[in-house]
Amino acid sequence: MKHTKKHTCNWTTGIIIFVIIVAVLYFINYKFKITDGFSKGFNKNSKTYTAQSDRADVSFTTNDAEDFMYITVKYKDLTGVSGVHIHVNNNGQSGPILAWLGTTTAWQTGVLQNTPGKNSPCCTKNNTLCVLAAPQEIPYLTNLANTQRTFKVYKSDCGGPSCPWITNGASLDFHGFNFQQVTDGVLTSAQPGLDMIESVLFSLVAKPTPKSK
Repeated sequence: MKHTKKHTCNWTTGIIIFVIIVAVLYFINYKFKITDGFSKGFNKNSKTYTAQSDRADVSFTTNDAEDFMYITVKYKDLTGVSGVHIHVNNNGQSGPILAWLGTTTAWQTGVLQNTPGKNSPCCTKNNTLCVLAAPQEIPYLTNLANTQRTFKVYKSDCGGPSCPWITNGASLDFHGFNFQQVTDGVLTSAQPGLDMIESVLFSLVAKPTPKSK
């Protein structure tokens, strides 16, 4: 009888170990497929753009068709920052938001930020009202200082042909807290606005010149 219990125990342990190994291998393979599938969009004509600030360093890479941005953000000192975004470059001025890189409760409750149509014509499938407040999945800036995050944004999700996208470039924008908000159902005394505290244009990273043979 003891022999049978020991045999059953060993058999059960073996099954558990096998299931764990299969699960680990599946997860590794799944992650590889996701990364590899997205990376296939890059080729020798892909471009990388960067923008640097004391608040964050941001780069994004796009393919030759420029139909997506793969964004890397290295957050730094975020003191006094309510929102971090990539905006359309509108002749040197900040146009609609293309990518939300971090938000706060203040930005999410801003009056202008929640006014429908303010991010027109770059309305996303997750932002059908076209507001400036960040979509639900965007991380809050509270614990992002000195960390790194990546984001993927597709042109097809940003309003279609009517959205200028990155055709004329883009800017990295930081917003402060000096704007009207709704706090506990009460309007604050500030005026509705965006409180832009810094805007940095993205620059194309030059590719190394091939060495002559």
